[in-house]
Formats: sequence, C-alpha cells, structure tokens
Amino acid sequence: MHVLELVCCFLAGALFAWTVAKAKGTAAIARSRAAMREEIRRWQDETAMARARESQLAQEIATWSKGLQQGREDVIAIMPLLLAAHARLSQPTAPQQINTEVDA
Repeated sequence: MHVLELVCCFLAGALFAWTVAKAKGTAAIARSRAAMREEIRRWQDETAMARARESQLAQEIATWSKGLQQGREDVIAIMPLLLAAHARLSQPTAPQQINTEVDA
C-alpha cells in the first residue's frame, strides 16, 4: 500500500509542478506579448512623428528654395543698377567750384 501512496504522491507532485510551470509560462508569454504590443505602439508613434517632421521639412525646403530663387532674381534685376553706379563712381570728375559769391 505504501508503494501505491508513493506513486500517487509522485503523480500529484508532478501534476502540481506541471500546472505551476504552465501558469508561469503563460504569464511570461502574456507579459512578452504586452511588451511587444507596447513597443510596436511606440514605433508607430515614432513613425507618425517622423512622417510629420518629414512633411514639415519638405515644406520648409520648398519655401527656402522659393526664397533663394527670388533672391537670385532680385540680384539679377539690380545688377544693371549696380554696374551703372560703379561706372559713375569710377569716372574721373573735375573738382567742383565752390561759389563764394554772396548775393547782395
């Protein structure tokens, strides 16, 4: 009879150990899945922020490019005036006479 009790206790212990191990494993898998979902959610948030920043930068680049083009056009438009002013300044001029006469 003692052998039968020993076998039953052994089987009960094995069943208990298996149940505890299964519960721990299930809990670990659940924690792992929750962590993966959280990480995926964080990656999705980062992706959304990166796409928003990309859109903002694209808009800034387009605005900057338009500004540069306008600046080039302004310089090209003012160039004849700059050349004329430079030519005027580089021409030798006769000293002006100072009018010392006083009208009475």
